[in-house]
Amino acid sequence: VYNEQLIEFLPINTDFGQFLGVWAFNHRAKKYGEDVRGHILHALEEYELFLSDTRTVGVFGDFNNSVVWDKPKSRLSFRTTIEKFETFGLYSAYHKQNAEQFGKETKATLFHTKNPAKPYHVDYMFTRQSVSVEVGAYNDWIEFSDHMPLTVNLK
Repeated sequence: VYNEQLIEFLPINTDFGQFLGVWAFNHRAKKYGEDVRGHILHALEEYELFLSDTRTVGVFGDFNNSVVWDKPKSRLSFRTTIEKFETFGLYSAYHKQNAEQFGKETKATLFHTKNPAKPYHVDYMFTRQSVSVEVGAYNDWIEFSDHMPLTVNLK
């Protein structure tokens, strides 16, 4: 099922079910070639059968995207991505658990250039299962990465 023209989306089979791992390059994927795509919407289209399969637990990783960056009339908006996930019965575990709107998250998963004044929420777990989610704290993790870990407990 793997499509190497999608950077970086990896379908995974485990004893716990199937997952799609994400490290979205979005518009930066072109540096790997003109026929390479890196937006999550491209992956959702390519892996439609995989995502429709009830053995697929979810899609997780660094989406490098948020509704705060959506441009009007853009075909590749993150709002469109969220709507596409809903067609598979998948929802953001963080947003469901915390009853928060996309773009108005109280916990950031990215601090751009490690700057605490530039918080964004760009890492997600979309699933149809009941899960609990924790976001790592800035002070505990910033020395390791500008991204905070998103810990998901599958129940």
